[in-house]
Amino acid sequence: MNDRSTCFIGATVWPGGDAGFMPGGLLIKGARIASVLTPAEAVLAALGADEVIDATGMILMPPLADCHVHSSSTLFRGTENSL
Repeated sequence: MNDRSTCFIGATVWPGGDAGFMPGGLLIKGARIASVLTPAEAVLAALGADEVIDATGMILMPPLADCHVHSSSTLFRGTENSL
């Protein structure tokens, strides 16, 4: 099992939902988000992390997933008569 930790610092974080954007970072342990961090917490977490990524000028946010897409309609357009 991968127990390495990665700390993102200096980012703008949007945790999702109605929460607003906030300065801070993330601590990843293995393949999971361990915590969303304030700027001060991110600096402290970076001291013990295996890897530190400076995300200054970047936004960290949950992935956006659209389970109902029509991209296949666009990709296949004109390739077959019935498409």
